Amino acid sequence: AAVLKKAEEAGQLHPNCCDRNGVLWDLTAAYPPGALWRETMPSPVLFDGPVVQSSTGLDAILAKAK
Repeated sequence: AAVLKKAEEAGQLHPNCCDRNGVLWDLTAAYPPGALWRETMPSPVLFDGPVVQSSTGLDAILAKAK
């Protein structure tokens, strides 16, 4: 969560919600197949929430990955 929050603060990520007391929570993040977290995080293909409202987008991403 801290890495995601830092990326969000740097303007790299733009979630539509999910900040509680300075911590990102209840957030869906999906990455492309083969994405690796190294010194920097990979770019997500989905970064949104809350989870209950982003499940349709996640389902579509997972269907494409099959």
